[in-house]
Amino acid sequence: MNNRLKEVERICNYIIKNKTIKGSGLEKGVHGEYIVELASSIINNENRIFLIITKTMG
Repeated sequence: MNNRLKEVERICNYIIKNKTIKGSGLEKGVHGEYIVELASSIINNENRIFLIITKTMG
């Protein structure tokens, strides 16, 4: 999991620095598009509904 976190952080920093997902690896495939749409919805307060998987804590 630690490696995954580092990879996500690297990709996020790349996108922030370049202001684009092009070249980040997220522009390919449905999963990447979904994540970008989710992030965009949160940032722009669009109140869109998304399905996410979370760990049950009780």
